[in-house]
Amino acid sequence: MKWFAFFLFFFSWNVAQVQSDKNLLLKKANEELQYNPDKSQETATYILNNFPDKLSQSEAQFIFVKSLYYQNQLLRMFEQMTNSALPDDNNYILFSSIISSLGIKPEYYFENIKNSEIQYFEDLQTLTEARKYNDAKKIIRQLISATTIKNTPALREYWVSFLDAIPEDQIIFFKPEILKIVALYPKDKEFILESIGLLIKENKLSDADNLLKNFVSDSIKATTNVRLKRRYFDTLIKFDFSKGEKGDYIKNKENRNNLDAEIDEEIIKARSNWFALMEKNNQHKTENTIYKSRWVLAGIVLGLLSVIIIFVIRLLQQKSQYKQFEAFQKKIASFSEKKTVANTISEKAENVLLNKLDKFEISNDFLNPDLSLQMLAKKLDTNTKYLSETINNHKQKNFNAYINELRINYILIKLQNEPVYRNYKIKYLAEESGISSHSLFASIFKTVTGMSPMIYIKFLNEKEA
Repeated sequence: MKWFAFFLFFFSWNVAQVQSDKNLLLKKANEELQYNPDKSQETATYILNNFPDKLSQSEAQFIFVKSLYYQNQLLRMFEQMTNSALPDDNNYILFSSIISSLGIKPEYYFENIKNSEIQYFEDLQTLTEARKYNDAKKIIRQLISATTIKNTPALREYWVSFLDAIPEDQIIFFKPEILKIVALYPKDKEFILESIGLLIKENKLSDADNLLKNFVSDSIKATTNVRLKRRYFDTLIKFDFSKGEKGDYIKNKENRNNLDAEIDEEIIKARSNWFALMEKNNQHKTENTIYKSRWVLAGIVLGLLSVIIIFVIRLLQQKSQYKQFEAFQKKIASFSEKKTVANTISEKAENVLLNKLDKFEISNDFLNPDLSLQMLAKKLDTNTKYLSETINNHKQKNFNAYINELRINYILIKLQNEPVYRNYKIKYLAEESGISSHSLFASIFKTVTGMSPMIYIKFLNEKEA
């Protein structure tokens, strides 16, 4: 009996010790996550390999995925996400927020969005892009009230994406909400930098300077958190610009731009990889569904007939738009055709300039968002008067309309030849084309094609179906 009591005591003590060790490891991984996500990744890997219980696996997976995201290792992160079991609520929110921050709609990962916070954030993004800021504020208040100690870490990336999406001219308008969001993460370095950015916007440079001094530049430079490092240099750029520190501004902007290029390059590769994975998974699901559902073939046929009837009705309703689409398809096929119109420039100078414009159109230099008439004239070794007159006579439009049409044509060709682009959000298509905002891109797209981007993509998919 004494031996049994001793065994029971020893077993209980051992279980408690193991639990204590795991908690210490999780605490350490969370503490290192912002500055040293590579070390957090190592700790999370150890927990995943040595603590098989469901709770430990879930907590370690959360840290592991987040650490890869901070290190900009997106391909490996996607691999971990797709190979994981059905996530719990916190991981579910984290995965969705990361996917959304990369310009991918969460429903491409989760077939049914059943989490209210995720839906709120998707609505918030839509309202912000549509510049419906008063409605956006209402959603923010609902989200802040729904943010708890339990889900605060999971919602973090959603809040970061929202703060990044606030237009520069609306930061003061959203100041009360920004302060409340920052207060949810009082020790988080990225949110501290956000509050510093607010001080800079209010021209409280002395207060901003005092807070910036708490960031040790050597620690920032050494961190493996690419996103924290990028936000730090972005804040320094704003600070240097406000103080008129031209030398520091140029140096920090170069650092920020290098990080942007590194992040964007990984995002582009990750998106393509992601949609390939989803397409493969969907193909397997479709094959399994067909195999398991043959006994309800009659119901499927009836369902298909209903879909066809609805489809025909919608086609009739959209007949005028579809005619516009067909007409524009012909226009895409004739992008390379040139028209000859008389002008006041000498024939020799005209031919030289037209040849240079042809090369310019092939080079995709028009994707530069800072491109101007003066910049292009200098690049083509001519003056603005000759360039403007040549564009007006031979392109039948002014400079801005010419550049914008080239940008839209570039996106149209991408949509036609690379179907993965049809899954991107509008703001990413705008960035890809060199157009400064989601709303401006949509307006120019409709001016050029006669329809919105969403309707055009819909018709394109229907035509190829």
